[in-house]
Amino acid sequence: MKDTPEPDAAQTDPTRTALAAVRRHYGDRYTIHHNGDLWVACDRSPCGLTAPTIIEPTLESFVAALEAPGPRFGRPFPPDPGDPGPFLSRL
Repeated sequence: MKDTPEPDAAQTDPTRTALAAVRRHYGDRYTIHHNGDLWVACDRSPCGLTAPTIIEPTLESFVAALEAPGPRFGRPFPPDPGDPGPFLSRL
């Protein structure tokens, strides 16, 4: 005879458990999502010096990238929304 779970018993999904753990650990710095195929983190700080978005296919590579994010390639947003930046101020 098979053991069948009770209909009321909550099924624990390992992906949801991992997502909750990653959000608990890195959620103060990143918004974190998992879409079924990719793990995605977006930096909450628009002026950060590290990569603003991290996208990885596996949980292991995702956590490694969160631990040591790459550098930001573009300039961060100016701190003042009215600041035209160095390019427009030359005009």
